[in-house]
Amino acid sequence: MNSIISQTIRQQGTKRSDKSFKIKTEAKTTNHVVVINTTQDFKNLKTDWNSLVDKSINPHPFILWEWMFTWWETYNRTNKDELCILAIYDKSELVAIAPFYIQTKGFFIKRLSLLGEGENNADAVVTAYPDIITKESYKDQCVQMFSNYLNNNTSIKFNYASFNLLHKDSLLQQVGNKLSNNYIKKKNHSENQFVINLPQTEDDYLNSLSKSTKKQFRMKLNRIKKAGELEIISEEKLANGLLIVEKLHRARWSSKSEKNTFDSDKFLQFHTKLCERFQSQDIMNIRVMKHDGTPIAAAYNFNYKQVCYSYLSGFKSADDKRYSPMFIFDMLEIKALISKHQKKYDMLVSESENTYKSKFGSEVNSVYKILWLKKEFIPLSMMAYLAIRPLLAKYYKILFK
Repeated sequence: MNSIISQTIRQQGTKRSDKSFKIKTEAKTTNHVVVINTTQDFKNLKTDWNSLVDKSINPHPFILWEWMFTWWETYNRTNKDELCILAIYDKSELVAIAPFYIQTKGFFIKRLSLLGEGENNADAVVTAYPDIITKESYKDQCVQMFSNYLNNNTSIKFNYASFNLLHKDSLLQQVGNKLSNNYIKKKNHSENQFVINLPQTEDDYLNSLSKSTKKQFRMKLNRIKKAGELEIISEEKLANGLLIVEKLHRARWSSKSEKNTFDSDKFLQFHTKLCERFQSQDIMNIRVMKHDGTPIAAAYNFNYKQVCYSYLSGFKSADDKRYSPMFIFDMLEIKALISKHQKKYDMLVSESENTYKSKFGSEVNSVYKILWLKKEFIPLSMMAYLAIRPLLAKYYKILFK
């Protein structure tokens, strides 16, 4: 932390010893913003960062230090991406984080982004629900302070900002609302979140489902049990579990022409490192369903604050028509979560409302993409392009189908 404090005071033009830096910072009686712009200072924030997430308004695993730092390690482009985390301290206590970085997109274009997004589509890890991190008691203060900082501090230069998969009540939107008239602000529906609010009993959950879904579950479960022994286990070694998920995920999409997400070296690097960082914690969990000892379905989950986030799955597609292994697996996992008194099962996001995820009695919520466009020539041209792009895509399909 001393390196961050030292950097802040050096920027103010004050020459003091390291000991004086600490005294100077602790002497501040009100909230103040600190910029974290080196990887080492980001690394040093781990304990304070995760402590803040634990007490934050919307705590979830995709804003934990492990996810954010591993993403930066894996995906930042040297000399093209600039770390620009804004942190608010109340005296020496970290009370808010805006996990920004700036991407250089061309000679004149700089984009303000959140850590966890901005990688190529082929390498994408999909960071769900990013936002400013703060406690309820500091919410209004941090929105005001971050908006003031972005409005008035010329050291942070960007032509536009783009943030995706945000909840409708995101603090980033509130910050955007307070930005000066120098920015045009747009908010659009991006995808749909599927989340199940888990009841107190398994019977309550089953009674909430349609008759056809309950019938299908009973029929498929009886069929697969008659054909062999069924068990679901948690893989103790996360790295080994990731290999099982990869194998089954590839099997699931083997008939598809699209490139598999595990074909990306960066995607694999990111998740392998994440497994190492979460191995000693009870947050990442890889669950495997075996039929007569052979894995036929698996899910890579995160468990945080009594919510299970189903991040990635795979199943043996050869058994799909007969057994529907992924459907059985999800149903059994939901029942297990209820027995453990978990609050929610978050199946994350999908573009369509009518997906496989909708059959489990999920609540469907919109998540959004937010743009801040500076009122100057290049971003306005970009906004015009974004406005007509859907029309261009439509006519492209008609002409070249």
